[in-house]
Amino acid sequence: MEYVAALIFALAIVFIVVQVFKNVYDIFAATFDFFLGDKFHWVFIRTPLDSKYLKIISEKFPYHQALPNEKRALFEKKVQYFIKSKEFMPGHDLDQITDEMIALISATAVQITFGYPRVYLVHFDRIYVFADVYQSNATGQFHQGEVHAGGYIALSWKSFVFGLSDQKDGRNLGLHEMAHALRVEDAIRNKEYNFLDYDSLVQFTKEGRKEMEMIAAGNPTFFRAYGATSDQEFFAVAIENFFERPVEFHRHNPILYKQMVSMLKQDPMTLTERYR
Repeated sequence: MEYVAALIFALAIVFIVVQVFKNVYDIFAATFDFFLGDKFHWVFIRTPLDSKYLKIISEKFPYHQALPNEKRALFEKKVQYFIKSKEFMPGHDLDQITDEMIALISATAVQITFGYPRVYLVHFDRIYVFADVYQSNATGQFHQGEVHAGGYIALSWKSFVFGLSDQKDGRNLGLHEMAHALRVEDAIRNKEYNFLDYDSLVQFTKEGRKEMEMIAAGNPTFFRAYGATSDQEFFAVAIENFFERPVEFHRHNPILYKQMVSMLKQDPMTLTERYR
C-alpha cells in the first residue's frame, strides 16, 4: 500500500510540474508572439518576389508603387509567399493562367491583409480565374466573382482588370472579393482565426447600417446601392472605397473610416500623395 501511495504521489507531482511548465510556456509564447511575433515572421520570409512578378506589380499595381521603400520590400515578400501557398486554376473559358493574373490577384490579396503580417487567407488554397462573367457551379447564377466557404475564390479576369483600371471610382472586383474572403477567414477556426478587432467590427457594422438605411431609403450617400444588400456586402463595398477613395471616405464618415483603419491596421490616406 505504501508503494502504491508513493507512486500516486510521485505521479501527482509530475503532473503538477508538467502543468506548471506548460502554463509558463504558454504565457512566454503568447508574450513573445504579441511583442515580437510579427517581426520574426518578416525575418523568416526571405524569398524575394520573382522578377517576372515584380516587374508586373511595379508597373501595374498603384498600391505597391505608393508604399515607402521599406514597406514595399515587405509587401513583395508577402506577395511571393502568397503565390507559393495558392493554386491558380483556369476556368472553363480560359486557356491558361498568366503571370499577370497571378501577380495582380496575389498583390490585391496582400494589399487588404498587409496590416496583418501573418495572415495569408490560408483557408483559400485555390483561386479560379475565368475570362469573363461565368456561371457558378455553387449557385447556378452568373457571377463576376465569388468566395466559397469550401476554400476557393473565383474571379472574372475581365471584371478584375476593369476594377483595377480606375483607382478613383470605388469599384474594384479584386478588393471586393478579397474583402469577403477576409471575413470568412476571420470566422474559420484555423491558425488565422479571429484576427479582426471585434469591437471595431461591431462598431463598423452599427455605423454601416445607418448608411445602408440611407441607401434603402433612396437618399444620396457616398456608397453605391449594392452596399445595402447585406452587412457583408456593405463591408466589401466599404473596403473598395477605403483603398480607392480614402480621403473622400473619411470626409463622408470619419467614424466609419476610423473603424476600418482599426480593423485593417493600415491607413490609405497616408499613401494618398504617392497614390495619385
